[in-house]
Parts: sequence; structure tokens; C-alpha cells
Amino acid sequence: MRRPTTRARGQALAEGVVVLVVLCGLWAASTWLFRLQDMALQVSHASRSVAFAATRGGSLFAATDQVRERYFSGPSHQWRTRSGVSWLRAGRSELSVDIDTLPVLSPYAQPGAGAHGAGVLAASLGVGDRVLTEAVVQLQPRALDTGTAPLLIGKQSILVGAGHAADDVGVLHRVGSSAAAWSVAAGSSVATGQALASVLAPLDRGWSRTAPDFDWLSPWQGDVPAMHLDSSGGSPG
Repeated sequence: MRRPTTRARGQALAEGVVVLVVLCGLWAASTWLFRLQDMALQVSHASRSVAFAATRGGSLFAATDQVRERYFSGPSHQWRTRSGVSWLRAGRSELSVDIDTLPVLSPYAQPGAGAHGAGVLAASLGVGDRVLTEAVVQLQPRALDTGTAPLLIGKQSILVGAGHAADDVGVLHRVGSSAAAWSVAAGSSVATGQALASVLAPLDRGWSRTAPDFDWLSPWQGDVPAMHLDSSGGSPG
């Protein structure tokens, strides 16, 4: 039996051409998208770097030069359009960096959610979020082939002066001088321990035992290897 003739002859070819055109368009758009995603990732990394540099007292000009050199220059950061034109100018004038100070977080946004005990403990340890710094990095490359100029923005906020210590000596001093966290409880325990030690000393001498040491903080000093310490990592305040 002969199959009936239909009018769909050549329809598959037409559909294939349409699909091919769509795929070519997606392929062309993906080249823009991948480059934009890479630039957006560098903008995000740059905003973090600027925020941390601000906590260490770095200047805005130095931070701008650093991120321009590290995140937007070099062989791996040469983004080009489909026509082969560099997406960023040689001096990276499309890049802008800004550092701003934001209002301090409310007590209910702090650790402990405003509880009285948490506030007393934080004050005793000298921990307080006094300054909130925001770093903003913006990058606006050349316009796309469609005439659209994308704007990539990266923002990063970080606390400054949150009570970190610069070294292990600073940690011991901060903990040892804290009434709520250490000194009150430690003073009571030391008094009790010394009273018991005076009673048990004659018995301990028979066993050649070492007298108890009630200095519980100093032995920790120097336990962190020097290679993991950086004197520029913070300030006692």
C-alpha cells in the first residue's frame, strides 16, 4: 500500500534551520555571559579585599591600585568582545572603589541579641562593634554589541575594632582582666585551690608530687607557632 501524500514535506528542514539559528544566538550570548560572570566574580573578590584593607588602616588610593593590579590586570584578566576589542581600557578607568562608614548595628543585631548578660560580657572583654565599614567596587565595561553597557557592583561590609587582639599576649591580657569572663571566677577558684593545697601539701610531699600551679593563663602564651602570627593583623583596641 502506498502512504498518503502529506503537506509536511520539508517541514523538518525548516524547523532545523530555526533551531540552528536559536542555538547560534545562544552560543553568541554565552560568550558575553561567561565573560561578564568572570568580571562579576573579580568585582566580588575586589570588594572583600578593599573591606579587609580598610580594617587595617589602608588608604583608598592604595586599595584601588591593589585591586586594579590583582583582580583586573594580567594575562588572566584580558576580557575581549566577540570582535576582539578589549572590554576594559588599558588604565582600567572603568573601575571605581569607595569606602564608607555605616551606622553601628543596634544591640539586637549584636551577639546575644541585646541580652543584659551578653552586653556585660562583651564590655568586660572589650568587644564591641564600634565601626561598620562598607567597601563598594564598581566596574562598567564597554558597551556590548547590542549597545548595552553593563554595570557590575560588589559590596562588602565588615566590622572594625571588634575587640580582636594582635597577638597571644594581648589575648591573655584581655581575658585575664575581664571580670565577667575570667577574673571573678578565677579568683574564687584560686582561693579555694590554695586553701586545699595548704592542707594537702604534707600528703603530696610524700608522693613527690609537684605543687599545683594556679597561673592558668600564662602557660598558654607562646603555644601558637610564630609562623601563624602576624603583628600587622590587628590592634589591641
